[in-house]
Amino acid sequence: MTVVASDVSVSASEAPRRPAWEGGIPGVVTGEHPSLLDPHAGGTRYTESEEFTGPAAVETVEPNRAKVEESSAGYGRALKERLESGH
Repeated sequence: MTVVASDVSVSASEAPRRPAWEGGIPGVVTGEHPSLLDPHAGGTRYTESEEFTGPAAVETVEPNRAKVEESSAGYGRALKERLESGH
C-alpha cells in the first residue's frame, strides 16, 4: 500500500530552535515531525523525531520505513546545508 501524503503544515514553532511539521490523511495515517536546534560545542546539534498515528500507520509506514528514514535524513542534510550557507 502506498499513501501519498496530503498537505503538510507547520504544527509548532519556537523560532528558530523548534521547527515542527505534521501531515497525512486525517483519520487514516498522520505524522508529526518535531525538531530541535541546540547550541553545542561551538556549533549546533540537530535532533528530530517522527511519530505516526492512525489505524493505517503500521501497515503504511513499516513497509516504507527505509524511504521514511531517507526522507528525514535528506531534510536534515538540506537544513544543514542551508544553515551553513547563511541563507
